[in-house]
Amino acid sequence: VASAVTIWSMLADHFERKNEQELRASRDWWIIHGEKYDLDSFVNKHPGGRSAILLGKGRDCTALFESYHPFSTKHKSFLNSFKIQQMGESQASMQTADLLYEELCVGVKDALMKAGIDVSDGKSTKSTFK
Repeated sequence: VASAVTIWSMLADHFERKNEQELRASRDWWIIHGEKYDLDSFVNKHPGGRSAILLGKGRDCTALFESYHPFSTKHKSFLNSFKIQQMGESQASMQTADLLYEELCVGVKDALMKAGIDVSDGKSTKSTFK
């Protein structure tokens, strides 16, 4: 299981470096999967703390979001109440799918499932998973 944590850490590092080179979002919003969100009213309520959520403000923080909320649709659904608007065609076309990330997600999920860790809802059923 420690190797899965290491993999997620490596994924986060990869995407943070990639995001630094991409178009930056407005300073007031979080961009996740090409959508703009105004999470200011949620910052003080974020279970992971203010610092964790503020790391993503003003940029595309898809990788950061995914690294903390893998395999879960619950968190993505929750975001809908904070959505500002769908990004324009020109901005959305600049963001391309990262096939490496998608492939790694499938591999990590398979490895965790083989280890007896159910990640179907983003939560572990084993107490050793952190």
